[in-house]
Amino acid sequence: MKKYILTLLAIVLIIPSIALASWWNPFTWKIFNSNKKEIIPQIQVITTNPINSDVKKIIPVIKTPTIDKSKKVTPTVNIPKDNKAEIQAKSEANLKAKAEQDALIAKQKADEQAKLEAEQKAKAEQDALAQLSINNIVIDSTENSAKISWGTNIQSESKVILNGHEYISENGVGTTHQVDINNLDSDSSFNGSITAIANNAWKNKDFQFTTKHSPLAFTYRDGSCGGSTTHPNNSCNFSWSTNIKSSGKVEVYSFGTLVDSFSSQSADGKTYSVKFVLPNNPVSYTFKINATSGGESVEVDVNINQHSA
Repeated sequence: MKKYILTLLAIVLIIPSIALASWWNPFTWKIFNSNKKEIIPQIQVITTNPINSDVKKIIPVIKTPTIDKSKKVTPTVNIPKDNKAEIQAKSEANLKAKAEQDALIAKQKADEQAKLEAEQKAKAEQDALAQLSINNIVIDSTENSAKISWGTNIQSESKVILNGHEYISENGVGTTHQVDINNLDSDSSFNGSITAIANNAWKNKDFQFTTKHSPLAFTYRDGSCGGSTTHPNNSCNFSWSTNIKSSGKVEVYSFGTLVDSFSSQSADGKTYSVKFVLPNNPVSYTFKINATSGGESVEVDVNINQHSA
């Protein structure tokens, strides 16, 4: 009976102690050992028989468990909303700054390209100007006209400037050029210039010529004098023209004697008009018109008899 009591006491005291020891030792819990696999060494028997076929060498082979690397685990980071807005603002500011920097670089490149093109254009114009030349000027003048011809060493537009007027080459763009100029004064000297333009470059060359002499010719236009014994009027009016520039006057005679002369007025040197009043004397007058150019002179009698009262 005593044995049974001792055995019962041992069971009551020892078993709870063992259970409590297991509870307070976490490494014995199942949750920490659920994924662990026990690695059991496998023994492979390799038989070698260099000398004695009965001797067998036992080599233990340990297999290491494989790890599946195909499954990539991406950590998840939770960013507060305020930080997200700040990061977004910084990102937009960085993008804007980069765009402005790119625009500035592009503008600098464009400016450099424009400057280079301008320098190249200026050099091309200088080269063209150095190459362009005017040559073989020939002037064939008459009393009242001139034909001017010339050449350029490269294709160009050309013109003549004379007396403030421009005369474009009749041949257009080319290397040979010509203009015809009319209505010039005879026996007169002219200074002009030729301008040639090619590839935005231009060249000038001056020239001069003299028109041929033309004999002085006179054309009477009108002449009248009023007055009579019954209607006294002593005013006279005369007009005439010449083919070249000249000076003119009206001479008044009485019985073959020169009593007065009146110089003419002309705007162009070729057309003349003169007005005057005769003395109020009871005499008869005759008239002559005198035109002079250089060493030439023309006198024309005007058959108008004026009787002053």
